[in-house]
Amino acid sequence: MAKCEFALKDQSNEMAPRKKGTVEFVENGGGILIRIEGYGDKTSPKGEGCPILIENWMGEARVVVWGDINKENHTHLISLEGAKETLLKN
Repeated sequence: MAKCEFALKDQSNEMAPRKKGTVEFVENGGGILIRIEGYGDKTSPKGEGCPILIENWMGEARVVVWGDINKENHTHLISLEGAKETLLKN
């Protein structure tokens, strides 16, 4: 699994500490995992959780979010189908 580290700057306060994390590319194109240090999901061990997944599901690009660590199932499922460039109106 390929991994890329990042550090997010606080957009509201330049002096605030950055949030560190990783973007991981799942083998065989299985998705993109976005991990942020200190954040996770209910079923993963501490420090290994992943609250954001980008995937291709039945031909649909979507973002899956676990926004509540106390819930086992995802809290948000965002389809990107409405963001297709072919739908842009002039």
